[in-house]
Order: sequence, then C-alpha cells, then structure tokens
Amino acid sequence: MDKSHVSQIFNNIFLTSNSPSLWLCLFGITLYLHTLNFGFSPLDDNYLYLDNLRWFMQFKNILSVFTTSIAGFYRPVLFLSFFPDALTGSGSPLPFHLTNLTFHIIASIMLFQLLLRLDISKFTSFFLSLIFLVHPVNIQTIAWIPGRNDSLLAIFTIGTILILFQFRKTHNRSWFYAHLLTYGCALFTKENAIIIPVFLYAMLSDYFNRRVSRWILAAWGILTGVWFIIQRSLVNEFSVTDFSHPGASIIRFFQAWIFNTGKMIFPFRQALLPTTTDTPVFPYLWVIIFFISIVLYFGVYRRRLFLFGLVWYILFLIIPSLWSSIDKIGEYYEHRLYLPLIGLLIMVSTISVRKISLKVNTVLPVVTGVITLLIFIGLTNSRSQLYADKLTFAEACVKESPTHARSYKLLGTALAEEGRYEEAVINFDHSILLNPDDEASYYNRGSSLFQLGDFQKAIADYTHAINIKPVYFEAYNNRGIIFGNLGQPIKAKADFDFVIANDPKNDKAYNNKGLNYYRMGKITEALDCFDTAIELNDQLEFAFNNRGQIYLDLDQLERAIHDFNRAIELNPLYLSPVIGRAKIYLKLKLDNLAQKDIDYVKKLQPDFSPAEFFGTGGAR
Repeated sequence: MDKSHVSQIFNNIFLTSNSPSLWLCLFGITLYLHTLNFGFSPLDDNYLYLDNLRWFMQFKNILSVFTTSIAGFYRPVLFLSFFPDALTGSGSPLPFHLTNLTFHIIASIMLFQLLLRLDISKFTSFFLSLIFLVHPVNIQTIAWIPGRNDSLLAIFTIGTILILFQFRKTHNRSWFYAHLLTYGCALFTKENAIIIPVFLYAMLSDYFNRRVSRWILAAWGILTGVWFIIQRSLVNEFSVTDFSHPGASIIRFFQAWIFNTGKMIFPFRQALLPTTTDTPVFPYLWVIIFFISIVLYFGVYRRRLFLFGLVWYILFLIIPSLWSSIDKIGEYYEHRLYLPLIGLLIMVSTISVRKISLKVNTVLPVVTGVITLLIFIGLTNSRSQLYADKLTFAEACVKESPTHARSYKLLGTALAEEGRYEEAVINFDHSILLNPDDEASYYNRGSSLFQLGDFQKAIADYTHAINIKPVYFEAYNNRGIIFGNLGQPIKAKADFDFVIANDPKNDKAYNNKGLNYYRMGKITEALDCFDTAIELNDQLEFAFNNRGQIYLDLDQLERAIHDFNRAIELNPLYLSPVIGRAKIYLKLKLDNLAQKDIDYVKKLQPDFSPAEFFGTGGAR
C-alpha cells in the first residue's frame, strides 16, 4: 500500500465533512470520561460555589450574578455556568465535571474551525486541535472545576474572532453585534479578555477601512469601560498582590514566562500548585532553546500567520505571568496557559514540514507527531488521577510543592473534613511554619483543635487569626461559640456583636448570638436573633432548628413542628430537628410518626440512644 493510498484512507476516515469535529468529540469523551467520577477539590471549590451552593440552586439569583462578586472575583458568566450544575445535581460534583468536559471539547472543536479559517490545511488543523485536546497542561482546566473559566474564555475568544472574520466578509451588522456580544461574554467570564481588542487591533486593523475601524474601536472602548466600572465597584482590592519588591517581581515574571512557555512546548515536572520556588528554571529554558532552534533551522513558510500566533502567545501570556510576579508566593497555575497555548500551536502550524522531510527524513514529522500525541495522552491520563478527590489532590500538592505553605493548608483541610483532626493540626503547623502571616492557617488549625476539645488552644489560634485580619468574621463567630460553650456568655456576646456591627447581614452571627441568649435564659432576645437570621437567610437550617427548639420549650408545638420541618427540608442529614419533631409527635401521642423519625435517626447514626433524648427508649 503506497503513501498516497494511506493518506486517502486517513482523509476518508478523519477529515471528510464533519468527521473532524465528531472525532474530537469522541476522543475527548474517551480520554476524559473517568473525570466524571471525580469529587470536588480543596482548592477554591468552597469559595467559588460550594459555600454558595444553595444560592446557585435558586433561579431568582441568576441575574444577581451581574451585581455580585464571589471570593473577590467578578466573573458573572463563569458564575452563571454553575447554576445548571447546582440545580441538576443537587450538590453532586458530576454535573460540574460534565460541564467542564463539554466546554473543553467545544473549545477544541472551535479551535479546529479557527485554524481552518486561518487557511491552515485540514490535516494540520485537525492534528493541532487533537494536540490541544489531549495536552497535559490543559488537564487542570478539565479536571479542576474552577479551571473552566479558561475554557469558557477560550470559547468566547475564538468565537468573537471567527464572528469578526464573518463580519469582514459580509459587512452585515448582525455579525458585528454578535462579535460585541461574544467579546462581552469573554469580558464577563474573566478579566484576561481585555487582551482581545489589543490583539485584534494589532493583527487585524488593516482588514477594515478607517471608518469601520473607528466604529469597532469605539464599541470595544465603551463595552470595556462599562465592564471596568462595574468590576471595580464590586472588587476593591487584590489581597495577594505585593508590589513592595519590584526587582523580585520582575524576576518572578520572567521565571513564570519561562516555566509557562516550557510547559506548553513539552510539559514535564507539572504541579497542581506550581511556584517559582519549587520549579527549576534550566530544564524549561533548554526546551525553549530547542524549540527556537527548530523554528530557525527549518524556517516558517507563512510569516504573517507565524506573527499572528506569536502575538497571540505573547499577549495572552502576559497576564498569567504578571499574576505570578505580583503574587507574594509566585504561583503560576497551569490552567492559565489554556489560551496562550493556542498561539503556540498556530506558530507550530507554520514550521516548514516539507523542509524537515527533505533535510532529515520523509516520515519524521508524522512519526514525531504520533509519538508526541501518545506521550501527551499518557501524561494527561496519569495526571488526571491527581484530581480524583480532595485528599489525593492535597497530597499531590505537598509532594510537588513542598516549600509552599498552601500545600500543607490544603492537606490539613482535606484531613479535617475526614475527621482526622490530629493529622490536620500537624499539617497546619507546617503551613504556619512556612507562612506565619497566613490567618487562614491559624483559623483552620483552631477549628481542628475545637473539634479535638482543646478549646484554649483553639481560642488562641482564632485570636491570632483576628490579629492578622481584624475583620475575620468566621474567627469571631467560632471563638464566640467556644466562649459560650465554656460558660463565658459575655465574651461570646462581644464577639457576635462585633461581627453584626461590621457585617449586619451576617446570618450566622445572629444565629450564634441567639444560641448565646438561649443559654443565658433570655428567650425573647434569642427568638429575635433567630427571626433576624432567618430573614437574612431563609436557607439557614440551624436557625430554623434553634427557633423550633425554643417553640418546643414554650409548648408552641405547631410553630415548632413547622420550623423543624423546614430545617429537615433544607438538610435531610441534619438530625437535631428530626429528634425535635419526634419529641412533638410523642407529646401528641403520634407514636407511629415518632418511631419513624427515631428509626431514621438510628439509620444515619447507629449509636443513637433514644433514652438519652426521650427518657423512655423511644415510642416503643
């Protein structure tokens, strides 16, 4: 079978009609299907959506994303993408991972369309899109749920460029409006999108006459200005930025640039939490030098397209590398390379393969491509396993970034969630040793010590966290709870009052203050606090349960059972309201219903003793 016949068979299978898109979809599903079984990670998942899961499960909040910042970010389109995941899965990670995989496949297919639009051959476009699909540096965007902001950004970036091409071709204003819409979606997905008009103006300004160019520039300026005003009004500061040592920042910037570029060319020594401290420079520098040598030796056959890819790579890599330089720790997350990688692939498409075949070996480009593809598939499959669950993720962070305080903080958090508090404390100790100014490590260690019953040390840690961050409301709340448990209601009230004075909408502070009043025997004040907590957050099951307990004590059984039912509806695994409801059923001589609740509690908590709560062993 000759070479032309093999090529014809390949084209018939992979490149006819819509086959490339279908194959990209199939390869993507095959390679990443196992990620649908992954859980959540300990890195940013809580801040971005888990802590706000009930908020994302309410349709009424959909429009609120455009006037809300979450975890210090204003990314409403990203936040919108969490709504269907939360609604369909009721908190399960599966819909989140399915959405991530879907976005990556869509981005890969759209990249194929962009490469075709740039007049790159169908074979090369398909192969480079396949490389992008399986590239190990992209696994963080697929397997780590928060990483979807970069695949979404890529979808809108590619989309707005393709639509602009269509506008130039047809001069139909509908395409121009569609271009602005997709650019707006990119802006409201991630702030890196401000690079898009810079890139487009630099590379495509001569595609339009002066009048149209001015029109486009004005539209970009207005849209970007509106976004900027909204963004700055909701996000006031970047807490991790550090401009105090400009020389060190410049060094970190170029280090990050070398690391990022090296990993895009050939990914090795990857890390979930890569830092400039834990990453050697020279191996990546040699990779870059080798790539440049290849380009210089064999040359490029389309210089304008090479320049297009080079400018894309440079501009979209500036912000990821800049973040590393102004970050106190020098982190450079790999998901940020998703968009710059496209520019690098466009550059690769222009390398003169024919010269390689003539100078070296006819089949060398094909063999090299196949080997690279297989290596990338193996690396991607292997690294994806690190995202399987919180503990696996955190342990990999410690192994890959052993000098990074956050690695140990994440591991401590994962261990604490599994109830392994002694081990968690050890890791928080290590985190504090590496970064004694991190208030969250003190807070987390205090919470583990709280669970271990070491209240005095827990108070000391919460106090230390407050000293570092005077408005650390969670630390005040937890310290107040301990004071209350230790019979110091005045100190507890002072902590809750501080939170309420500085954050009047803090529902948990009102709930905790109500419990404190209840212990002090101030029932009216306690009820007022629980009422306020529920007004602020009608999803707070603890406040409903606590108010229900007071109504039970007051023998207002109808009100009590209403609150217990609401608490159970909000959280079926919360057993206190189930027990409270069983007490009401016993009072009302509804023994069958009481026994049903008792059996439910026993099922979830086998060591439950009815006699301890009911004094008679239950309804039977």
